[in-house]
Amino acid sequence: MKRLLGLLVLAAFASISLAQVPASSYRVENVATPRGIAPEVSAVTFGKDGLLYATFRQGYIYAYNPKSGQWRRFASGLHLPLGIIAGEEGVFFVAQIPELTRVADTDGDGEADVYEAISDDWGMSGNYHEFVGGPIRDAEGNFYIGLGVSSPNAEPRLPIRGELTDRGRIAKNPVKGNVNTIRFYSPTSYRGCVVKISASGKFSPFACGVRQPNGLGFDAQGEIFAADNQGGWVGTSPLHHITEGAFHGHPASLNWDP
Repeated sequence: MKRLLGLLVLAAFASISLAQVPASSYRVENVATPRGIAPEVSAVTFGKDGLLYATFRQGYIYAYNPKSGQWRRFASGLHLPLGIIAGEEGVFFVAQIPELTRVADTDGDGEADVYEAISDDWGMSGNYHEFVGGPIRDAEGNFYIGLGVSSPNAEPRLPIRGELTDRGRIAKNPVKGNVNTIRFYSPTSYRGCVVKISASGKFSPFACGVRQPNGLGFDAQGEIFAADNQGGWVGTSPLHHITEGAFHGHPASLNWDP
């Protein structure tokens, strides 16, 4: 049944019939997660060494050897890493909540010894909903990251990092006079935007008006697309064609537009 469901999904996305899918076109392999680590995989990529590198919600990167079936810890101490791409051998670029980080093994011992912040020029708070999408990297070496907005259902504390403004965050009820947090807001800078970071670390907002861009990718022509998430102000989960300077409809990021 699982194999049949997998074929049906594959066929639906590829717009081809089941008869056209070769039986040898893919295989499903069960891989146990590292011992003692919660199975909360947030991103995966293959390194230049042929190993599979996986980030885990609690801040780890582990390397998996497909031949031996063994895991080895590569990095730790990250803040909810949600995206990883490989650079040259031993080098990875990781999108974590507060920054884009270059994580590298410079002495070749299989464990990272360099954690370099490429950019941390956006805001964050204690709100759980400020997820990030990406990174992806274009042919010129520029990185792109999607920054999710905050949720009114999770405010453990006032925002503590980045510029803070209440404009767009709270609204007064004109009848009762009380103050209520509005739905899905951007209290710290550039939340609700897709941002661009050059190879040298220069930061700039690229496009705004997204809610929760969980996935970013390029098409064959190098155009950027982002999968947004249904919720406040977003009636269904859309796929956006992200172009520089565009606004994609969610109002929260307007908080940072003069």
